[in-house]
Amino acid sequence: QTGSSHSQLAGGADAPVGAVQAAARASGSSELKVAHSVDSLIAQGALRAPDVVKIDVDGIALSILAGMRGLLTSAAKPRSVQVECAPDDGEDIARVMDGCGYRLVQRHATMAGNTQLARVAGAADEQAAMLRIAHNAVFEPA
Repeated sequence: QTGSSHSQLAGGADAPVGAVQAAARASGSSELKVAHSVDSLIAQGALRAPDVVKIDVDGIALSILAGMRGLLTSAAKPRSVQVECAPDDGEDIARVMDGCGYRLVQRHATMAGNTQLARVAGAADEQAAMLRIAHNAVFEPA
């Protein structure tokens, strides 16, 4: 399923050749990219452990976080991680980050989320409403 940039990331059994070809035909174009986890890039020495992380990956944040669990639980863990949460992903992302020793310090709506949030302004529980729209969550080590 494409995100707002119309890009996709799939691998292994998730990306049978026929499905990739069908997606390329549907979009009118295709570009093959190689993807690596953050943990593997750090292990290979291709990337140093970052101090600050911003994740904006069109709905695959949980997969990205899984690929950087080693970093998030290491002694060199980032001092701040901001994750753009797809609608309904906020609680799952917060659970993953909590399990890695982080605490949620702020949530704020994305530009598109602000439009959606305006529709529910004055809702009894605005935080619960935000969890159902695209938003950013900022985490720091607990």
